[in-house]
Amino acid sequence: MKTSLLLRGLMVGLGLTLAQPLLAKDTPVRFGVDAYTTGSQIWVAAEKGYFAEAQIKPESTTYAIGVEANDGLLIGREDMSVGLDFPIVTRLSGGKMTVLAGIFHSAPGFHKLVVVNDIKTAARLKGKKIGLATGTAEHLITLKYLEENGLSEDDVQIVGFTSLMEIVASLGSGRIDAAFV
Repeated sequence: MKTSLLLRGLMVGLGLTLAQPLLAKDTPVRFGVDAYTTGSQIWVAAEKGYFAEAQIKPESTTYAIGVEANDGLLIGREDMSVGLDFPIVTRLSGGKMTVLAGIFHSAPGFHKLVVVNDIKTAARLKGKKIGLATGTAEHLITLKYLEENGLSEDDVQIVGFTSLMEIVASLGSGRIDAAFV
């Protein structure tokens, strides 16, 4: 019995040793990242040589927002994506994604509500146009903010965007009245 276990252990060890040269080649890994800070860890890791040390050849595709990177993973365009909590959670239920690592603490006050000049209180948002990138953390934050201030999604006009740049431009042009940025 002990000889059989020892032999099996040696075979597994030998198999891993023989497989090492196959794993040592630059393995391409397709990363889906957003154009903002969420995707920056992939660029930093590549620049610092961490992927080279692990013999990984990173291939990054930049998406307008993280939720699009997650969708790229779901349709097989990417091997890995970086995203925020809300879009990932809404897509986990399909069983096609796994979270490998997470950071679950953000600095207080990270998201700021920007409003036009005539809005001085949350109650004044009623009937106003609020911009957000649909399906993102800002979407969830906006809905929670409304709820905490006695408003519902039906009390405001939600205007969906695909990028933060569109939201900022729309705030400046008066197309929307408020947005978390």
